[in-house]
Amino acid sequence: MTIRSNTNYKWRIELLRKHGKIGEAKFKSCTIDFVENADVMRTMKAKIPVDGFEVINARLRQTEETIYFNGTRCFDGSWCFTSIAGIWIASENEFDMFSDRLRPVMTINDVDYDFGEFMIVAAPVEDDGKEYCYNIEAYDETMMLKQSALTSRLFFAKRTNYLSIISSLIANCGITRINYDDNNLKTNIDHEFAVGTSYLTIINQLLDEINFAHVHAGENGYLYLEQNQTKITADYVYDDNNSTLIDSIKKDTDIYSLPNVIVGYTTSPDAATSMRYKKTNSSPSSAISTVRRGYNVVETIELSDCPDMATLQAVVNNRYNQVTQATETATVVTMPDGNHLYGSFVSIGENGLNDLYREVGWSIEFGGHMTHNLERRVAI
Repeated sequence: MTIRSNTNYKWRIELLRKHGKIGEAKFKSCTIDFVENADVMRTMKAKIPVDGFEVINARLRQTEETIYFNGTRCFDGSWCFTSIAGIWIASENEFDMFSDRLRPVMTINDVDYDFGEFMIVAAPVEDDGKEYCYNIEAYDETMMLKQSALTSRLFFAKRTNYLSIISSLIANCGITRINYDDNNLKTNIDHEFAVGTSYLTIINQLLDEINFAHVHAGENGYLYLEQNQTKITADYVYDDNNSTLIDSIKKDTDIYSLPNVIVGYTTSPDAATSMRYKKTNSSPSSAISTVRRGYNVVETIELSDCPDMATLQAVVNNRYNQVTQATETATVVTMPDGNHLYGSFVSIGENGLNDLYREVGWSIEFGGHMTHNLERRVAI
């Protein structure tokens, strides 16, 4: 997508209740960040006036019989009343910072791009000299998984479907909107987790065991469970016509610590048979191989469980492909051009023919530019 100078941008922050829009917020600034290796990958910071939450379409709910009112308003001033078919109904007319959500939206030439649904975790008030504003700090709903922890020991019997376990854990945190890649992999051993372990830690451990990416939220607010994969085509193309390279490409020259032997293995004594898989880089063309170095540099991957040998091999092969390549990084600043999904790939060069990078992070400032943090692997 190429952004030209005559492109029309609009920006807004929507107020959500149970994923439905109930209004909009006036804002003085808003920034959304995505960091692929963070526990909670999407974050949002915004400055919103204390009277900037405009609830215009709140959902109605019936009042309890014990509530007294004067015919128009409840005595505490927090509820409005109307009568439908003779039943008194209360409409919550204030944004709830604990249970409601924020959805930042960018419009490009009348096309909307959502950036996720965010829960507020901090909202200190400050006087900027003109008015009082909330300094909003918000995260996508995987924060609920990080904040939730076991209050009693958790047990799952062997031969339980991995995705069934993970889906139930997510549902226990009140999240029901999940997209996932189907598979029928099952645990080989009983799984038990200690009191105090966060739901996010448990879920990501289980995802590691089946060669899935860590749980992450999408632009639509859904949580995603996706198998690790590598693309060979670009989702976005940046060249001199639509972007500015603000940092030179940097090669990761610290290759001396990279391993040339990867060993993956399971460790649970409860397993009927332990699994082990080794992959060795013995290529004469590789600068870090056992042949060129003359000695082994070993990295081990320890898993409590793994459903089968094919999955363990995929885990090891995935890591092997990473460590047999050096990392090049680049930072690119562009005009905003949509919501970049987890695992997006970017091409930098003329006509998208050169330099394919994985986008490992991005930041967008409403009314400003979009910064992209990119990485690519180069065989060594």
